[in-house]
Amino acid sequence: MSVANSRRQIEALVAKDYFTFIVAFCGGSVVLNNVALNLTKAISLTVTYNYSILTAIEVAFGADVQALSHSPVSVTTTFTDSVTGGQFMKTMSLVQSDHYWRPFSLIAPTCPGLTCQSIQLHVRSKMKKTKQGFLFQWHCDLCGLSTDWFPRPDWIAPATIRSLQRIYWVPYPQPAMVMTWMTGEQWAEKNHERQRLESQKRKVNCMQSNGKAKRNKVEESTPSLPPDSSIDDLSIDLMTELED
Repeated sequence: MSVANSRRQIEALVAKDYFTFIVAFCGGSVVLNNVALNLTKAISLTVTYNYSILTAIEVAFGADVQALSHSPVSVTTTFTDSVTGGQFMKTMSLVQSDHYWRPFSLIAPTCPGLTCQSIQLHVRSKMKKTKQGFLFQWHCDLCGLSTDWFPRPDWIAPATIRSLQRIYWVPYPQPAMVMTWMTGEQWAEKNHERQRLESQKRKVNCMQSNGKAKRNKVEESTPSLPPDSSIDDLSIDLMTELED
């Protein structure tokens, strides 16, 4: 059975009100001793203190690096649309972000290089911090191909508890991302062209701003003509003086 079919069957159990929520582990083989206490705490918070299951999972697993790194925790439950108010079924996984191997716990893509034979062994991630937030890219150490820099996808949400660092909610299974792989020289050429276009755009904007400022300055320095009545009076006075 595929992951998608398994997820749909689990969501159907919740949709039919057999269960309010279903908690599962999606890290392959799971050692019970590594997650038993955390799972017990999450259920206790939900039943005893009326926590939502998502908040309970964050409290129980988010602060325990060992438990969450052992296996991501997925929750299947009913969500409410903030716009329409309607309810829908969804499965989300609480994951830990690893900046070097799995940013936002994304699955490493296979390298399309011919020498790599579509394997993931040599693909790792890079991250950098910018004014817009963290950006990441995938890089193959074997052939040197790399992707462009990506921001955090919109379908990845940070944990609601702000004190939790590098903890995110990700849809399960993860949506596919469209990536373009290039060599370092190709990316350098593309970035150089992009910088050149941005420089030209800044120059055009600067010239337009300077031209507008000059026009405003000329308008301010040009003396205003007197009203028509004043001009007529001045003409009559001059004609009178000439007749005299």
